[in-house]
Amino acid sequence: MPNTIKQDIQELKIPLLANSATPDADFMAALSTTTKDFSLVLQVSPNDVIRSTGMVAIPSGIITASDVGRVLEAAMSLLCKDDVIMHASPTCSFVVDGVMQTEFMLIGMPATRLDVTVALVRINEGMLQRWRDWATALGRNIVAWRIEAL
Repeated sequence: MPNTIKQDIQELKIPLLANSATPDADFMAALSTTTKDFSLVLQVSPNDVIRSTGMVAIPSGIITASDVGRVLEAAMSLLCKDDVIMHASPTCSFVVDGVMQTEFMLIGMPATRLDVTVALVRINEGMLQRWRDWATALGRNIVAWRIEAL
């Protein structure tokens, strides 16, 4: 049996609330508590999750992997050019020709239209780069991140 070493990575939790003016201050305060690489936990309120819907036509009449990619891309199109998507997940089944599907294996199904709704968590790209730069300047790296509901 191979040896496995579990690394303990400290998690820094940063609340990301739409009406908060202090995420940079929260990040700096959390950053001051660690002396090594860390994982970033972005805490969001369900009210700050953006629901976005995408729709594409299916020109061939049969859903392909490309069609699924196109509809997800349409749903995840950013509203602000300075934001990056930190998390996107389907919030409901795909809708094929107006009928909600209970399975996600859509490829090969006959259709003329494909819709999906996704939940998006966005963060300002400039703020994220600032956080990376501050951590790097102190000899630390953000090695992972995850989203957590408040």
